[in-house]
Amino acid sequence: MNEQDLRAIVREVVRRRLSEADAPVVARRAAPCAEHPSYALFVIARGDETGGPCVIEPAVGCSHCEYCRSRGF
Repeated sequence: MNEQDLRAIVREVVRRRLSEADAPVVARRAAPCAEHPSYALFVIARGDETGGPCVIEPAVGCSHCEYCRSRGF
């Protein structure tokens, strides 16, 4: 492949991408965060509810971060 072939490929890709940008965009309604399963919380007692330390890191006190109830995202 020489430089002219490479330039032709790049021009073609750019032309296609620009023509795709002109195409109408169909709007989709995103689900609110509260409805997405990744935001669900597990039902477990936090450290402050049991009078103890953080469930995940017992060397520190509970800071109410809810990481122990989440999926870690």
